[in-house]
Amino acid sequence: MIEEKYYKEFEYLKDTVYLDTASVAMQPDRTLRYCRGFQDEFVKERGRLCFDGTYQKRRAHTAELAAKLIHTDVSNIMFTPNTTSGNSLLVSSLKLEKGESVITTDIEYPAVLLGWAQKQSEGISLKLVNTDNGAFEAEQVIERMDDTTRVVSLSLVHNLTGFMPDIAKIGKACRERGIIFAVDAIQGLGRIPVDVEALGIDYLSCGGFKGLLGVFGVGFVYCSKALQPLLKHFVFSDDNILFQEGSGAGQKTLPVYAYKEGLQGFDAGSNSTCVISALGVSLEMLMEIGIDEIRRRILNLERIYRQTLKKLLPQVCFLGKDNEESWSGNIAILFDKEKTVQLEQALEEKKIITYVEKGYLRVSLHYFNTEAQMELAAETVAAALK
Repeated sequence: MIEEKYYKEFEYLKDTVYLDTASVAMQPDRTLRYCRGFQDEFVKERGRLCFDGTYQKRRAHTAELAAKLIHTDVSNIMFTPNTTSGNSLLVSSLKLEKGESVITTDIEYPAVLLGWAQKQSEGISLKLVNTDNGAFEAEQVIERMDDTTRVVSLSLVHNLTGFMPDIAKIGKACRERGIIFAVDAIQGLGRIPVDVEALGIDYLSCGGFKGLLGVFGVGFVYCSKALQPLLKHFVFSDDNILFQEGSGAGQKTLPVYAYKEGLQGFDAGSNSTCVISALGVSLEMLMEIGIDEIRRRILNLERIYRQTLKKLLPQVCFLGKDNEESWSGNIAILFDKEKTVQLEQALEEKKIITYVEKGYLRVSLHYFNTEAQMELAAETVAAALK
């Protein structure tokens, strides 16, 4: 059972039922207080924390937490501004030969799909696994693998359907065949346990502003040791290149310098200590609670919502699959488009925040939601759609 003090981190929501974590997270109070105090501290210390090692230690601490979260070594972690930049780094780095192929699915988020689609101009083949009701079987991916396959690129959780594929089975097949397995984890991490080694993941990209309860502007990449040499450097600085300032003075030519080893060779420039360390504050709390406990909590809440809605609206059809192993805390349905406005009005009246488009509804939750909120949401949706 999650301790009461962690629920109190979101008391500021008051009577609002927040069910849109899949779009953007609400931060815990401790993270909000940290962000508000950051600039005050900066001014008080006259910016000296930039130079005395304090900010470096805070960034390093967040990196250590991110590594612990996904069960890897901190040397395999690199900060990014967002998930998209992490995904793009892999796509732009890998040199794929004409005739080689990448496997993904037809329901992936554009940030997963589009980079590989652009690679087709270089002669690679992009193989799309067709889905049914926003879901697919691991075997469908495995069956598409052949001697041309270099990469399988998937989402840990699919943003529109909430479906979570059997990542472990796909990762095992990739490892057995020497195929790079890349995962976009932003819709799952923080709510679902992830062990990159056990799951056979070679590359993972995740932003901090959803399940991790962080703020905009920070994410991270996990890259396995074996894959790191294949990444292409994209920044050039004395932070990531072995160069001493002033060493070129008086010289007519400069040598080609070596990059720092591993992912240090990609980390350069003035990183935003505020957003990185704020993510660390949220990660500390999530790991204090325990991701396994959060997963159990979310599954129970999702079960209540599904059962209540199905009871009140028997004709409802959930996207994804019925088995709980594929549930993620993101729950989506399709409905009569003509009822969109009345659903929006009903949700607004009850102060329930979800994601609604014409004929589409997604609710997405986190540990701080309650059983009563899930029942209220289901009852409101059912009444509006009858």
